[in-house]
Amino acid sequence: MRGTSPKGIAAFDMDGTLVRLESSWQLIHEAMGTLGKARENMERYRRGEISYDEWAELDVACWIGKNFSPALRALSMVKPVDDLKEALEMLREEGLLVGVVSSGLDLVLKRVETLFEFDFAVTNELILDGSRVVGWKVNVPFNAKGEIVKRVASKFQVPLARVAVIGDAENDLEMFRIPVGLRVAFNPSSEALEREADVVVRSDSLLDVAQVVVEWFHALRT
Repeated sequence: MRGTSPKGIAAFDMDGTLVRLESSWQLIHEAMGTLGKARENMERYRRGEISYDEWAELDVACWIGKNFSPALRALSMVKPVDDLKEALEMLREEGLLVGVVSSGLDLVLKRVETLFEFDFAVTNELILDGSRVVGWKVNVPFNAKGEIVKRVASKFQVPLARVAVIGDAENDLEMFRIPVGLRVAFNPSSEALEREADVVVRSDSLLDVAQVVVEWFHALRT
């Protein structure tokens, strides 16, 4: 990165934004044969019968002690979006910190990190003992992305006006509703997110997102 301190931040969602995957949770449930139970848990959460943390505990409980190899094989097939490395390197060259804020799982993040080393990353974590799930750690509750982006900006002493957030789905709404400088909806699956966005990008290539962020960042300096 040029200069001695970060000039801005680009904070990305992961599932559906950086990788061709709607939900890492759903992919694992499909691979483990637990999708039916997962849907029951989600309905209970949506009806307000259980909290997010309780929902997550019930979801992970479906996998505790089981052979997780089918899920690991499925996760190994997850593909990044086109031009991911080139796009993120473009942003870094412009002086932006580049990172991830996702309620998805760290196992997917590790796939992306083979292509690009992020400046920060906050995801939920599965704890494995060999090929078995023994627990998990909540780092990103469902509606907490906005507060996490604020904490990241504060940590690096970057004003929110110089932060860009990029996402695709309803669980990205909270980081679109804080006073950041730019909100980019990338191939959005949520009409609500699209309405909150400053820019909507529909493309197969992440380079088109990077170009929008670079143009916005240049405008800040003029």
